[in-house]
Amino acid sequence: MNQYQEHCDFTYATDTDWDRADASQLGQENPDQAWVCTDRDVWHANPYYQGPPVPHPEYEERDYEALEAMEEVDVDDNQIVCDIPDEDIPF
Repeated sequence: MNQYQEHCDFTYATDTDWDRADASQLGQENPDQAWVCTDRDVWHANPYYQGPPVPHPEYEERDYEALEAMEEVDVDDNQIVCDIPDEDIPF
């Protein structure tokens, strides 16, 4: 087999592939944790976790309050429209 054909037949893993594989391995080793953080400082939901839902580790309490304040959520043209008072928006 020539070198070019070997290059074409080889499957190259991306950084995302490596990160997901790392998260899967960490999740398998720690099935009691809902979220695992990889070496690339990225949080992944643990596919091996079987407990109750746990919020993302970086969510803050004010994020929950904003979600509870939403009265209506519509998806229109890939945009989410919700009713949150303007004074609650941090920017």
